[in-house]
Amino acid sequence: MFWPRATQWGGLVGLVGGISTSALLYGFKDRLFTIEDPFLYVSWWSFVAGVLLNVAVSLATRPHANGRLAGLVFGLPRAQE
Repeated sequence: MFWPRATQWGGLVGLVGGISTSALLYGFKDRLFTIEDPFLYVSWWSFVAGVLLNVAVSLATRPHANGRLAGLVFGLPRAQE
């Protein structure tokens, strides 16, 4: 919604990668973190992993034309009807 260069494949990989990162960090939380309930650390690093994966995959795939994104991405004008 905020970056016109993002693609559907980047979003999908970012979503699956962020959830996978969350599951892995939660599974190994006793070995990775010193506090009792590290949910903020897990959520932060899952978010970072998801964003990085989204950007990497989006840059590796072909972008959409601005006409196709009009009205969907913040900052692009709406398509003329």
